[in-house]
Amino acid sequence: MNNQTNERISYITEDNNKNLWIGTYGLGVYRIDLISGEVIHQEFTRDENDDWQIDRLPNDWISCILTDRSGLIWIGTYNGLACYDTRRNTFINFTNRNNILPGYPVYILAEDPENRIWIGTTEGLFCFDRRDESYKHYTTGEGLPENVICGLATDQQGNI
Repeated sequence: MNNQTNERISYITEDNNKNLWIGTYGLGVYRIDLISGEVIHQEFTRDENDDWQIDRLPNDWISCILTDRSGLIWIGTYNGLACYDTRRNTFINFTNRNNILPGYPVYILAEDPENRIWIGTTEGLFCFDRRDESYKHYTTGEGLPENVICGLATDQQGNI
């Protein structure tokens, strides 16, 4: 990492394995092993048909990162959501691509007590259930006051 990277940091979180995950604006994700000091850089790649490459980010503009209870790393980008499995060192391909919600800028992520991932976007709120790879979409039509969701929190009962 260099000074240019430092100026573009958008999000920092630590996972369960003593890795620091650093999201950037335009430079992808850096993972720093806090024990060994090793730095791994992940960027997105498209092939000659403009299709997403497997095992890559959907976009280099990172808006949020979440470590869930099982240790998966969820990475919100300005073109969808990716999920990284730290045990296998690979992205999970939930939707026959690396990208959940392609085309949607993802602003914020949260996990509920049922291990569902809640995703705040410019087009409303999504609830992704990885058990059956389904999601529900909530907008102003379902009662949200606004479709742009920039913040999420859980209460003491675990409600989003």
